[in-house]
Amino acid sequence: MIPLRRIIVLGMLAAGTTAAAQTTDSLFVRVSGDSISIQDVRAVENCASLFTSALTISHNALTWVQTDTVGPIARCICHFDMEVSIAGLAPGSYLAWVYRDRRKVHHYSSDTMLFIGTIVFTVTTPAGTPEVRAFYQSDCHPTSVTEEAVTLVPAEMSLCNYPNPFNPVTTIEFRVAGGESRSGVGGGQTGSGMGGAGSSWVRLAVYDMLGREVGVLVNEWKRPGMYTVQFDGARLSSGVYCCRLQSEPSGEGVSGPFSEHGAQRILTTMMVLAK
Repeated sequence: MIPLRRIIVLGMLAAGTTAAAQTTDSLFVRVSGDSISIQDVRAVENCASLFTSALTISHNALTWVQTDTVGPIARCICHFDMEVSIAGLAPGSYLAWVYRDRRKVHHYSSDTMLFIGTIVFTVTTPAGTPEVRAFYQSDCHPTSVTEEAVTLVPAEMSLCNYPNPFNPVTTIEFRVAGGESRSGVGGGQTGSGMGGAGSSWVRLAVYDMLGREVGVLVNEWKRPGMYTVQFDGARLSSGVYCCRLQSEPSGEGVSGPFSEHGAQRILTTMMVLAK
């Protein structure tokens, strides 16, 4: 059994808080056999927040997205502890990315995907039965724990860049998944204001390690296939940057980019700018 590991990451300022109220999230991971639990504790959020979790796996990278489905309705701030437990992982070393998603439709000023941090762990035991569950609770309501079953979804898209490290230009290659749209109809053409059946709204953006967006490279409907785009870091300082690919298929309830009812997929990769 691998002991509990603790990683402190930069705290994110919750909506309506002041700098004095800002604290840090702490990421923990515990590994036992083929099962792991990732804990995100002391997250500063509005006390009206309610969360759902989504977990995507691509090769040995996990992406955990915590979506706030309520938003800043009440005028109070609380600490939230969130956890996702995963059983049945295959042996190997894994990198987990943690994000917190706030939706404009739920009273935030804009859609905001906060990068919380990363954590690394290794599984050595043969895989068992896949199962994922998520939990969260708040110190505003210490006796209540909300639990949900989560599906561990293999990513159907890909993301990489070359060269890496780079100076100052790198080529980012990404694949948009094919298959049926959410309305259950495949094929079709992309319309001017609405994705055709089988297409996806795709957003490709680059962030620094503080979670600040430094560039948006793609933000439009794309049909399934492989695409490349260049990223120029000439105006940026040397360091590590996070490239995030976000995709949502067209279909019922999806009338525009990243709607409330869409089924989003997210992949991330690290890029090193070495000047």
